[in-house]
Amino acid sequence: MDIKALLSSLTTEEKAGQLAQLPPYFFKKEALHEVAGPVQRLKLTEKEIFLAGSVLGVGNPEEMIQIQQTYLERSRHKIPLIFMADIIHGYKTIFPIPLALSGSFSKENFHLMARASAQEASLSGIHATFSPMADLVRDPRWGRVMESFGEDSFLAYQYAFAMTQGYQGDNLKKKDSIAACLKHFAAYGSPLAGRDYQQAVLSLHDYFQYYDAGYRGAIDAGARLAMSAFNVFEGIPSSISQYLLKQVLRKRYGFKGVTISDYDSITETVMHRVSENDAHAVEQAMLANLDIEMASGAYIKHIPSLISSGRLPMQLLDQAVLRVLKLKKDLGLFKNPFKGVDVKKEKTFPLSASQRLIAKKLADESIVLLKNDLQVLPLKQQQKFALLGKLNHHQGLLGPWSWHGDREKTPTLKDVLDPHFLLSNDIEDTTLWDHTTLTQILDADVFVVATGEFEKESGEARSKTNPTLDIKTIHFIKQLKAFNKPIVLILFAGRPLILTDIIDDVSSILYAYFLGSESSLTIKDTLLGLNNPSAKLTMSFPRSIGQIPMAYNALSSGRPFLGESFTYTSHYIDSVNEPLFSFGHGLSYANFNITDFIQIASPTQLTFSVSVSNTSDIGGYAICNIFMQAPVASVALPNHQLVGTHKIYLHPLTTEKITITIDHQFLTYVDSNLKRQIHSGLATFFLHGTSLFQKILLPYQAL
Repeated sequence: MDIKALLSSLTTEEKAGQLAQLPPYFFKKEALHEVAGPVQRLKLTEKEIFLAGSVLGVGNPEEMIQIQQTYLERSRHKIPLIFMADIIHGYKTIFPIPLALSGSFSKENFHLMARASAQEASLSGIHATFSPMADLVRDPRWGRVMESFGEDSFLAYQYAFAMTQGYQGDNLKKKDSIAACLKHFAAYGSPLAGRDYQQAVLSLHDYFQYYDAGYRGAIDAGARLAMSAFNVFEGIPSSISQYLLKQVLRKRYGFKGVTISDYDSITETVMHRVSENDAHAVEQAMLANLDIEMASGAYIKHIPSLISSGRLPMQLLDQAVLRVLKLKKDLGLFKNPFKGVDVKKEKTFPLSASQRLIAKKLADESIVLLKNDLQVLPLKQQQKFALLGKLNHHQGLLGPWSWHGDREKTPTLKDVLDPHFLLSNDIEDTTLWDHTTLTQILDADVFVVATGEFEKESGEARSKTNPTLDIKTIHFIKQLKAFNKPIVLILFAGRPLILTDIIDDVSSILYAYFLGSESSLTIKDTLLGLNNPSAKLTMSFPRSIGQIPMAYNALSSGRPFLGESFTYTSHYIDSVNEPLFSFGHGLSYANFNITDFIQIASPTQLTFSVSVSNTSDIGGYAICNIFMQAPVASVALPNHQLVGTHKIYLHPLTTEKITITIDHQFLTYVDSNLKRQIHSGLATFFLHGTSLFQKILLPYQAL
């Protein structure tokens, strides 16, 4: 397909249509006379609807086939539609939310999740996913932290890179490969007061030093799309920011793919009062090189008149359309508009044994053991326990952004633990229990309480002023504490919760986040000792709302608090400074010992060797994280920053020597001119949770 020749044959209206994305119901005959929302306001005609170049979401392969066939029958040039969707942590087989999976400290796990997701989604005719969400986050009030990788730049880069490669595979034309779209560009993960759709609150230096790592990772891996954010950054809404979309995304990062707005974000600039009307908003977005407009149809309505009036040059429109046509060509859609669709396989492959096996593996490596006093976990074979809490028989364990997940096929904790418990009860108030129930429960040796957030309490537009447990749940745990039995708390959530009110009332805490289709089986196996938890936190758990936002790699104060009595230092007078649980925290049933942290001599790379021993009688994963305290620089930098990690499974009573090579890009920093520089001077490298360290003079010879 000669896309340049095709472009030259298109009318201005047809070109504008290629840059418009509409929901699937607009293409159905029964919906054409009931068009709602922004499209109704813009009064798109049926002819204009059938000029659109892409579709937002699709329900099943039959729907995709019907829409594509109908569209091609009506298309003068037979240019296929491209179907895009939000596939965040699985399509029908649901995997752990990204914030949970990030705790597995495995880029291989993210690649595996993305590959398995692409294989399922492509069967329904999905060609592109709005993932990875590469926004760095430090504020658990924001509901969308569940989509993120947490607060660390190193992990954001690695995971975004791995997910992009997983979705796209080794050849985008293959039937099970889909295009990745990094989002939300830019700085969407730093919203004012943790509220969605708010302005980004950070400096340009902090953005380039910390927050852009995930975007760079996706771009370096070859992501074919980039989505603009809802937020205002540096005074300009991201969707019309020429600085962000042209100077940073395309020039600084070298992105050559297709840009797309978030849902209605272009026309929403009128509400920001930086655009006079929809036509002005379209003009500003096009001048910023924003290629596809999602949902409102404003591009179809206004681009032709903006071109004819001379407010937009035809060359600008042609460049945007050419990028869209190239994406369609690279996906192989001109040769096969129904690429990947398989009605029969779509009925059997999702939630198949092989897909569930992947979901179980990822869930096993994502659950976090936050606390385990007196080694209450794993439960002993002879122990009797009562299964309590409002979520013990709840099927909403898949988490937000799992539209196609089947909760009817998601076993509950009660389902999988039967017949291990004495009884179950989901009423979180002991005063409402009848005498028989109370007697049975008191016969238990351990209380296992499954509670936390419901699915709809996190995700988009689910911000909270106080991300803590429900007051009734807190009261319930304190009621149980009075019975003087060990309490094992299983917490479902899409964010770090403030647990200060109950931390001293429970013996053990398993933080399950939302682990997907195999959530309950992973929790069961972890309770019974069949799965040894290994995940670590990638987002700090604050003690109090007043500590938010927070991160392990914050800048040092010129007046650090060193534990003295009242002094003019950086501290709270009503709390300690430290989080309740810090980045990197996570317990195991096994005991690991790390020794012999040594730099390996090499003229080309900075590499360390470490000896890791499992000194216990249970096998498990050990995670070794290397941090760097940077040399003196021209700008203030964190006290320490993650620069390398390695994960290894160790059988009981074994020792392995591992090597960790530091990627040179993580031995750099951003100076006051926003330029990335190589560190120079004496840097200290150390392993988390040990007294092992190495001092190395940078720049290293290999740099």
